[in-house]
Amino acid sequence: YKRKAIVDRVIDKYEAEVEVLESSRRGGNDGGDRLRIDQDDLETVIPKELGEKVRIVNGSYRGEKARVTRLDKGKYQAELRLCGNDETIVLDYEYFSKMA
Repeated sequence: YKRKAIVDRVIDKYEAEVEVLESSRRGGNDGGDRLRIDQDDLETVIPKELGEKVRIVNGSYRGEKARVTRLDKGKYQAELRLCGNDETIVLDYEYFSKMA
């Protein structure tokens, strides 16, 4: 509950496998657990700066990694360049999340 985690892989349309990060409030030895979590229990993190790496968590590019090339805060969208083939796509914020 209320813990930070990294999406390791997207399992299907509604579920992901995550790795829980260590918590500074508990002495730092409580991370590393791997969990399968439903999308309703996850909250994506939007990068603040251009060039940051993201993982696409929804849609036809689900599971792909990309870099942010433009953020449109008015439309809640970002332009992303896929890491595998340099293709540029535009996705709504809920379709991707910042990678650690």
